[in-house]
Amino acid sequence: MRVRKVCLVKFLIYGFAAYGIFALVFVTYPTLDANSVSRGVRTFSVGKVLPISFSQYRIFATNEASGVQRRAATKSNNSSGIFLPHAHKTSIDNKDKNNKTLTQDKGGMKNNSNALLSKTRTTYPANVTSFPTTPVPSSEATTTTDFQQIQNNVSIYVYSAYYNDQKSPPVVTVIGVGLLKTLHRRISCRLLKTEYTNHGRAGGGGHVLNAPRADTVTTNGIVVRMPDSHNLPYGAIFIHCAISSRMPRPHQVSLVVNRRLPPLSCLRVTYPDPAPPRWQTALCLSPLHSNYSNWQQVIETMELVKILGADHVTAYVTSVSGNVRRVLQHYVTRTFMHVHMWRNPPQPVHYYGQIAAINDCLFRMRHASKLVVFTDLDEVIVPHVHGTWSAMLDSLRQRTNDSDHIAVFTFRNAFFYLSPPGPASNKTLIGHTDQVSTLLTAEQEEQARWLGLSSARRLYRTLYIWGDRDRSKMIVDPLRVAMVGIHYPHFLAKGYRAVIVHPNLALLHHYRQWSPQKTVRDISALRFAPRLIDSVKKTWWELGMK
Repeated sequence: MRVRKVCLVKFLIYGFAAYGIFALVFVTYPTLDANSVSRGVRTFSVGKVLPISFSQYRIFATNEASGVQRRAATKSNNSSGIFLPHAHKTSIDNKDKNNKTLTQDKGGMKNNSNALLSKTRTTYPANVTSFPTTPVPSSEATTTTDFQQIQNNVSIYVYSAYYNDQKSPPVVTVIGVGLLKTLHRRISCRLLKTEYTNHGRAGGGGHVLNAPRADTVTTNGIVVRMPDSHNLPYGAIFIHCAISSRMPRPHQVSLVVNRRLPPLSCLRVTYPDPAPPRWQTALCLSPLHSNYSNWQQVIETMELVKILGADHVTAYVTSVSGNVRRVLQHYVTRTFMHVHMWRNPPQPVHYYGQIAAINDCLFRMRHASKLVVFTDLDEVIVPHVHGTWSAMLDSLRQRTNDSDHIAVFTFRNAFFYLSPPGPASNKTLIGHTDQVSTLLTAEQEEQARWLGLSSARRLYRTLYIWGDRDRSKMIVDPLRVAMVGIHYPHFLAKGYRAVIVHPNLALLHHYRQWSPQKTVRDISALRFAPRLIDSVKKTWWELGMK
């Protein structure tokens, strides 16, 4: 009996000791909350704060069994709209959760960067797919405009209007999208001397108030259908409105088919700036749509075109994710970009009215930029000999006798891959005469990989180069082009011509998956990679990824 009591006492003593050790470990075990993630610190419940490396964070977050921290991070994200750095592969951005992957885009380019970088750290975390929750500053460099139906029961929708002095005599050119089978109907233009709007929407939509007859002139409109409708019901159109001598500078324009019914649209006429062009080279992007979410691609393309000489970018947005919106706003606030909302184009129309958008950008850049580049976010015109677009074009002009009559430079297309999808040539194309400048250090290669830089990683291109009217893109003089298409100009000013640039001098690098073809290794873009890595890292830093 005495032995059993001694055993019981020992059991109780050991039990209390084990419980005390367990409680001490549990109280002092490190926990990671949503706030400490953004600061990169480990927070102890006893009040101590110790630094944590991102590699430790990756291991800790993977092995942590409790789901409390995950739910707390998700709750914190939902209240902000832009989410915190997160260790899981699944995005917790409400605006992105319906996408198959965060980096899904029309070109199919997948991005494995998802990482934070610092200038001194060489160990990178995995699967960080977001920005810290910082407020997005407001800016006037974003234009909110909707397509406006011109009249009830008329399937013509207009977006913008410009004073067009390319034609003689000048006209007001309206850009829009219309049902192609109804374009034979006669259209009248009502030009207004002063601004008349309803519901306080100056220059925008809303029913036009009954303006005095002395302030209104009605003229005929001529409809011009743009190509590239791809046999869809709706297509992009120009409507050229004659200008009456009674009103040589109209302030607004409305369109009607039935003159007995009131117009529904009212567009302010944009006039060219009489000052010299503000920019040397501007970039026009096609509409971003379908909740476009590849924010890494936006940063890479913007920083690369800066290196190549772009002074300004004009973007059109139908729908994008919260992360992309944050990146666009970053460039807007630095006056490098202007965003135009491209909302609710009538459907079905090819690629969200792409050709209407790029021609709207062409008109906007007249008298604003000397040159205009037309590309998408997954492609870049890369000089293979020169360091900038301007140096390349200067060299091309010197090689031609009638350089004053060149309106367009067309660049042929090739697709670039991470690895050969099919048979590969043993040949390596350098492009630049200085071979050393095309090489990257091991650290630069690692940084390019984590940043997901396609131009530094996709080094295998199709041996076949597409023709000059098939998937090509262009740099144009906006004063010498009347209408641009998606891949080549449709109408030039009289007396001007286009030049097709030889692929040895420059090529349109298209970073998009394509059908397997024979490839060749092309490292001509690597000479821009060191500067690109630094500038992309700086942008990530400015966006809060520190």
